[in-house]
Amino acid sequence: MCAPKFAEMAEAAGLPKKLGYTPREVSRATGVCYSAVCRCMREGHLENYLPRGMKRGRLSTPAMVDEWMKGGSDA
Repeated sequence: MCAPKFAEMAEAAGLPKKLGYTPREVSRATGVCYSAVCRCMREGHLENYLPRGMKRGRLSTPAMVDEWMKGGSDA
């Protein structure tokens, strides 16, 4: 049985379908604690981006989260 994709996990968690998810949303969908998600983003284990024109509010795409989860989540 293969692991669920993040998009499916996000939908199951009641999150809307979108291009980028906040660390809190990633935490909610995956069950990984918020501080661990933030640490993984900060340390480069979970790829993320800052939307153009923003100074805060890093996001990760579903594909980025899928890649992170394949690596064991480093949490």
